[in-house]
Amino acid sequence: MFGHSHRGGGGGGGHRRRRDEDYPVHETDVPATQIGEQTGPLHDVDALLAADQQRQLASFSFGGVADQLPPSPELIVQGYGRVALPLVDPAEAARLAATCQQAPFGRGTETLVDTAVRRTWQLDPAAFAVHGAEWNDGIAAFGPLIAEKMGFAGTPLSLEPYKLLLYEPGGHFACHRDTEKEDGMFATLVIQLPSVHSGGQLIVYRNGVPIFHDFGAARGTAASQCHYAVHYADAEHEVTPVTQGYRLALVYSVCWPASQGEPTVPPTSADADGTAALAAALGKLADEERRFYHLLDHDYTAKSIKQLGERALKGVDRERVASLCAASRLLSQDRRYAFYIAEATRKTLHAFDGPESGWSEYWEPVIRFERYQRLDGTRIPGDASLGHLFTNRDVLNPDSKSMLQLWAGHRRQESGWLGNDGPSQDTIYSKYVLIAWPERLAGVFEVLAQHDTRALKALVATQPTDAQLIELLDAIKASIALSEEDEEKIEALHMRLRHETLNALVARPFNAALFERYMDLFPTADSHLYSPCGSVDLVRLARHKEAWSAVRPRMLAAFSKQPTVAEQALSDCLVQNPPPDFLRMLYEARVAADEAQSEDDQAKLAAVKALVEQQVASLRAERDRMYPPPSSDTYWRFDKADYGSDHRVFTFLHGPERTLTLPMPQGSSQAHRFLSHCNRALSGLPPRSSKRAKSARPRLPAFSFTATATGEGESTTVTLTKTDEYPQRREVERLGARQAMDKQIAKLVTLLGEERGPATASGSASGSASGSASGSAVDISDASPLGAELPSQATGD
Repeated sequence: MFGHSHRGGGGGGGHRRRRDEDYPVHETDVPATQIGEQTGPLHDVDALLAADQQRQLASFSFGGVADQLPPSPELIVQGYGRVALPLVDPAEAARLAATCQQAPFGRGTETLVDTAVRRTWQLDPAAFAVHGAEWNDGIAAFGPLIAEKMGFAGTPLSLEPYKLLLYEPGGHFACHRDTEKEDGMFATLVIQLPSVHSGGQLIVYRNGVPIFHDFGAARGTAASQCHYAVHYADAEHEVTPVTQGYRLALVYSVCWPASQGEPTVPPTSADADGTAALAAALGKLADEERRFYHLLDHDYTAKSIKQLGERALKGVDRERVASLCAASRLLSQDRRYAFYIAEATRKTLHAFDGPESGWSEYWEPVIRFERYQRLDGTRIPGDASLGHLFTNRDVLNPDSKSMLQLWAGHRRQESGWLGNDGPSQDTIYSKYVLIAWPERLAGVFEVLAQHDTRALKALVATQPTDAQLIELLDAIKASIALSEEDEEKIEALHMRLRHETLNALVARPFNAALFERYMDLFPTADSHLYSPCGSVDLVRLARHKEAWSAVRPRMLAAFSKQPTVAEQALSDCLVQNPPPDFLRMLYEARVAADEAQSEDDQAKLAAVKALVEQQVASLRAERDRMYPPPSSDTYWRFDKADYGSDHRVFTFLHGPERTLTLPMPQGSSQAHRFLSHCNRALSGLPPRSSKRAKSARPRLPAFSFTATATGEGESTTVTLTKTDEYPQRREVERLGARQAMDKQIAKLVTLLGEERGPATASGSASGSASGSASGSAVDISDASPLGAELPSQATGD
């Protein structure tokens, strides 16, 4: 159904189709009365689209006398010569057959020869020709004729010669469907040359109703004129056995033009009143925000649907899609429908319960929609199945078919084993489907189909109004209905949507209703914490005063129901220095959770207090590890110093020594160059020889020293002496980082209700000329009143 074309041979060339009776059916059919609506607006759409059966048959397959062709065409065959028509001499027929090949047929991916299925001789177009301008003009005239008969007048169709076929007595072709032999092929044209024969009728079936083509046999014109028949390539058809004489036929592939400009479904012959009535019914569906789908009647290849979109549609499918589009365009913009084409599958599983009980349904049928595209052929990224969003009530069923009739003719079966449960039988039906979705909510469809947030970002980029965004969020919430098959995928999408939704809300002026919808869509604590950017977004939301005030009660309720998530949130969010009320909310949530479980208040508070104390201790340990007080041994070590390529100075700066004397054997000129290099480094600039010298901006170096030259000639030296400037600057940075962590700790300590903590030495110090530590400060973050602002800390010199 969704595969590529197969170049099997045939009277039109095609697959020997396994008919429905070839497959055993184990399920109980669902009657038409339980599919779609029996009353209501969708039923009204059904009734308006229910086309007259005879009119459908007339456009489905048609034929007659080919008046535009010469009565006696000049047919030339390689290795034979000109064929005298009609062909009646058995000896000439045998000689012509000797130049041909036995025609094969396709079954699956195989090309087979089996005269029980197909008994026909064939020639490729390169082996024959029909001469004469009258013939060529007559063939060209079939394009407009077929386009008009099939309902798309004005479309420039192309006709590609496929085979010359010779049927002898006994020749036939069992029921089959033609395959797509050319790009854009959708129909087959059969031209029977003047022939004298009995039998050899072409029978085309539409939903089991036969359409007969006898090529002039009943009128007695078969021997004196050319006759033709046209049918859709995917239509079931057969050639009955020739009982007497010989039948010669030419087969052409009828194809869409390679380029047809802007793809549109051509208008139908429905009158304005009918379109207005259909629009009224569609409008009622739109008012209810109803979505529905319609299983297409014809077969299509994936290639034709992908390349042509709606232009690939045939017959009644084309008419109905055109009618729906025309009716939708009559509605106001906010009530119109968007239409998509998708691949649809329906899978059933039955288990064998033994000879007495027979087969029973193992699970309910699963319907999947995948590979979506708009009517113009534009592909929608993603293949998430949305079949679970529809029920039997949402099926458009104009022909009042039962479930098996809707899916008939498009299935395969797979046998298996269900362990101790015995044999199983999978039946997989496949068709193309038209999906109708309210146009104003098309963004919801694409968000769900893509299973990512690109569609949501694109929607937000259009700057929708608050009302439009509220409607969008409501629709997304309503559409995320989990099914067993898709639960994990839908849940993953749900989590990803949360971050993008918050981005959209905080980027616009505050609206409490939007944040109410946000909490409707993401009501659980884990949907906030365990989604992308979860802890960051929680803190960001807490810092947005108006938004936090709007969501705090529901956040408290959500985290109270998931106390372990509250504990994890406390741990994850602490490092971001969240507002105190956010921490208090988590504390209240944890207390509320314990209140629901126990009557021992002391035990409840003790559990929460232990958790907070554990976090406080962890933060204090991390603070002391990352920002320890300096010691006399490390005071003069400039571990972050970078001093170009002079390894002597580099080693000195990283070591504990305070002074370094370097010889300058070339005298004052060498000393001057060295001092210039030192001054440039102390100003935060790279060496002049560096590639960055011209563009670099000064930055504070991670060292400080003085450089002094003494002596003359070869006795000249330069002495480097480390200074307190960098150690003190380094200490200020350390104390600032430590103080920031102290503020985080203080916020947690307020939850414990403590008045003071133990005092510890912070070890703030600055170096003296001798390298000893002097000056100190106390780490008052553990000793100050809880919640008070921590004072600045000073350094001495």
